[in-house]
Amino acid sequence: MKTFGRARVSQAHEHGVDLSIEGGAGFSIQVLESAMVRVRYKPAPGYREPRTWAIAPHAGEDVAWTGRQRDDTGGFSRPGAQVIEQPGQVTLRTSTLSVTVKEDPLTLSWQDSQGRVLFSDRATSSYFASQRTGAIRHYLQRDRAERYYGLGDKTGPLDLHGRRLRTLALDSLGYDPKTGDPLYKHWPFVLTRAPGGQWWGIYYDTLSECTFDLGCEHDNYHDPFRYVEIDDGDLDYYVMVGATPGDVIAQFVRLIGGTHLPPRWSLGFAQTAMGLTDASDAQKQLDAFITRIEAEGIACSSFHYGSGYSSRKAPLCVHLEYRQVP
Repeated sequence: MKTFGRARVSQAHEHGVDLSIEGGAGFSIQVLESAMVRVRYKPAPGYREPRTWAIAPHAGEDVAWTGRQRDDTGGFSRPGAQVIEQPGQVTLRTSTLSVTVKEDPLTLSWQDSQGRVLFSDRATSSYFASQRTGAIRHYLQRDRAERYYGLGDKTGPLDLHGRRLRTLALDSLGYDPKTGDPLYKHWPFVLTRAPGGQWWGIYYDTLSECTFDLGCEHDNYHDPFRYVEIDDGDLDYYVMVGATPGDVIAQFVRLIGGTHLPPRWSLGFAQTAMGLTDASDAQKQLDAFITRIEAEGIACSSFHYGSGYSSRKAPLCVHLEYRQVP
């Protein structure tokens, strides 16, 4: 991997900063809300993923089946930010946060409304890309007092500091509940508690598989760092800040569109057990279970049959008759 080419600010205005990268690539910082800023890198040949199906900022509207153009900024208020230009760097300041963009080396540093540091790109080198594999990396400075949460289904403690984890939608049968990974979900969002007590989140909008190193790797040439490696996608990330975890998560939910109210039956008990469906007498086991929960007065809203049940050579049939249990 090699660092991005030399960066130069091409324009700075109240809605963001645009930089040109040696070789024809572009790098931009966009103010979307007072507490949300977007950063994206556009390679000279263009995006690898020109459309996204993850960003849905229009209230009550889902993403179109054809996707959303990656450069689209619709659905955001895009408030004007104060622009402070100095030799070799530009600062954008809103009522909630500020970000300073340095040209050489290309690094971003973030502060809250009180001027306290939230986080920074790794000072020695931050952005890398591989022409051969298409992989891309983003490095951040790491404070040992930080706490990391998120990435969807993950094993072990809630605080992910010190681990290396992968976001990959893999059906991980027989995983270790303490250290197993990857596990089911592709969810490239990390919520961080800064040493000063501030909260901020970063969401990488890519469908590509990602590896998040949250303090597992060390290198004496650099201060402590963390990074994300995107296998073969685009670097397009959203930063959001708040006083509490709820403040940050609310912004994230608005960014990706949240979920519609689910049907009432989905809120009840849903039964699934590989032990039943993998049994040689699965049909008998399932019938017996249904009979028992009815006898015990346990309401069951749905049954989910595991992959072992549906992959048998001899097809098995289950007849379920829905009966409301008082």
